[in-house]
Amino acid sequence: MYPEADVKVALGAGIENVALNGNLVTKMVNGMYVMDKLKAGTYNVTYTLSNGYSGNATLSVNGEKQSGMSFKVSGEMPSWSRGCR
Repeated sequence: MYPEADVKVALGAGIENVALNGNLVTKMVNGMYVMDKLKAGTYNVTYTLSNGYSGNATLSVNGEKQSGMSFKVSGEMPSWSRGCR
């Protein structure tokens, strides 16, 4: 079981800031914002728009669009890494 996960956030045009459970994501690695070592649980995503932008963001996790602005981190090993040594 894996108790922690690293989350990478790609921001679309007009999104200025993103926070997970109220914690601003500030670390940048290779052009993506990263939140290291998230514990298992549910995370709510909030954001602010840049001046001149309006509308609502959508959230995708591993390419799959979510129905809201939250996602779950579990302690399960991802299926793509099972059996690898």
